[in-house]
Parts: sequence; C-alpha cells; structure tokens
Amino acid sequence: MAKQKMYQRPDGLYEKKLTLGGKRVVFRAKTQREVMQKIAAYQERKMRGPTFGEVADEWWEYKEARLSPNTVSSYHTAYRQAGGRAFRRTGSERDHGHTDPRMA
Repeated sequence: MAKQKMYQRPDGLYEKKLTLGGKRVVFRAKTQREVMQKIAAYQERKMRGPTFGEVADEWWEYKEARLSPNTVSSYHTAYRQAGGRAFRRTGSERDHGHTDPRMA
C-alpha cells in the first residue's frame, strides 16, 4: 500500500484515497483521526472476512423486494432463530399489512 496524502475538501471533510487489494477505496470524515479509524476498521473487516450478519443484511437488501409477504415472514423467523438481528420493517411490509411489532 503506497502512502497517500490526506487532504481537506472544500466542504470541510477530510479525505484519503487508497488502493487496497487492487480496489480504490475512499475514506471521508470530519477529522483526520476519524479517517484513520475508518481505514483501520476497513482493514480489520477485510482481514476477518464478512460476518453472517453483514452477508445476511446485504442479501436481504437485494432480495426483500422480490419476496411475497408470507416468505418475508418465514425468512424473518429463520433469520432471528439463527441469531441475526430482526429485519428492518420496510415500506412493502407496511403495504402488505404486517402488524407484528417484532418486524419493526
């Protein structure tokens, strides 16, 4: 990883661009310290790999709009039993009349 300069943007945020694993990644924050903390957290996350929750949340964001209300309910129960967080209640669930407070 080449050492690259951090600079302050016109909107006041600090920014640092790095190439990590062949991928350009941009880190922005209000302070230089926060930028360095974001870089450290990103590198730690990359080294340990994604957690079940991160993969499940990413999959859910992609898949939820394509599922029927009954499937949403079934998947929510299975995910919760697997130790995941409760899925966020979205507009499509409200549109289909879910009133279960656990789905909020």
